Amino acid sequence: MENLTGTTFGQYEIMEKIGQGGMAHVFKAYQSNLDRFVAIKVLSPLMAQEEGFTERFQREAQSIARLHHPNILQVYDYGRHNDYNYIVMRYVANSTTLGDLIRSQAPINQLIEYIVQVADALNYAHERGIIHRDVKPGNILIDGPWALLSDFGLVKMVESNTHLTRSGVGMGTPAYMSPEQASGKHVDHRTDIYALGIILHRILTGKVPHDAPTPLAIALKRSSEPVPSLRALRPDISEGLEHVVLRSLSMEPDARYETANGFAEALQKAKTDPDFREPTLTNGYTDATMLSNKSLATPVKSSNQGLVIGGAIAGLIVILALIAFFIFRSGNDDDTAAATVPPTGDSTTAAIANLPGTPTAEPFTPTPPPPGTPSALALTRLEVRGGPDDLYDLVGFLPEGAEAEILSRNETGEWWQVKTSLTSSGKGWIRAGDDFSEAADADSVPIALAPPTPTSTPPPTPPPPP
Repeated sequence: MENLTGTTFGQYEIMEKIGQGGMAHVFKAYQSNLDRFVAIKVLSPLMAQEEGFTERFQREAQSIARLHHPNILQVYDYGRHNDYNYIVMRYVANSTTLGDLIRSQAPINQLIEYIVQVADALNYAHERGIIHRDVKPGNILIDGPWALLSDFGLVKMVESNTHLTRSGVGMGTPAYMSPEQASGKHVDHRTDIYALGIILHRILTGKVPHDAPTPLAIALKRSSEPVPSLRALRPDISEGLEHVVLRSLSMEPDARYETANGFAEALQKAKTDPDFREPTLTNGYTDATMLSNKSLATPVKSSNQGLVIGGAIAGLIVILALIAFFIFRSGNDDDTAAATVPPTGDSTTAAIANLPGTPTAEPFTPTPPPPGTPSALALTRLEVRGGPDDLYDLVGFLPEGAEAEILSRNETGEWWQVKTSLTSSGKGWIRAGDDFSEAADADSVPIALAPPTPTSTPPPTPPPPP
């Protein structure tokens, strides 16, 4: 995406970029007629290339703008400027994210209170027929005592756009996806409840369940394996909290909590009653995880061999569907899409890659760091730059599923310096955030000074006339 700083979208003057992802960039802007700052999420111009997308975008934006809840980031406006569709939202100054608080090991009770607020926001949206589809710590802003859920409807917009799905732009975040969403099946509001369970699991144990090197491996685990015991990872977790997590992470949506409010009520009870458990679920299931474990452990009688074979075939179909889904997302079989935008990249990366005479950025394939070394596992392909800012040169990419050794961080913690063979110094910079499965001990690394910001070389001064 081109540098939009200083441009004007309608009544909004764009001031600076404050965030970015695979689908959109976020800018701070000034709205002169109301004398206020706002945040503008600008979608990839690739989206506008598909006929009918702008109309679908406007309908979705209208639905989101009708959501008025204290724990939902308010959408003020939407529009289109040239090839850019954009959404105008409330600007939260000096905000952090739930992911930042989890990484800083904030008190668990405080984090649980934020989860309860998010569940209430989701319940409000679900009652109005709106599913989020990408609930994760990075989409939860923290403004003092309030959690603010953002990015409603963005995944749905991308799923409807074949230009982006064929180009490999991610639809949701694999580490927080439900099994049905990861396999491309129909989803309902319970996919958001599953994501809440993933976040709660990470709060309590420090990691997401079914952790694996690649999104495909995560999806396969989610669709075939029950969630392991949390108390095996941390014996001090109460049985009540473990029960809430395991039920919300049931492979079958019918075994999860029926509503986000039901999840929140159970979580609040489990926080105060370590022995809390719902004896019988209203949807006919007993304990969802126990049911999954029993089905895996019970010996099969010969009279049921037909059912076993049928189940094996069904499991194989699920695996093949997952493989096809993630191959489809890679977009390597579509010449048009591949020429337009690299997998999981943005238009800025594409423009750099296609400039005449610009050397192709080689993939960054680091050697896995030794155990105990601060490291991060990439959940999508990430840019590696020469310094901790988008102003520095792009030197290559950290591929999806690669693990990078973290050497240091910048003063704000927004960028990590990693070990790489792409530069003569052996060091490069990647943006920190929720595009990583985990960042072990990342907060313990030292702060490194940024290299000088690249500047254009001034032309030589001509000699004075004789």
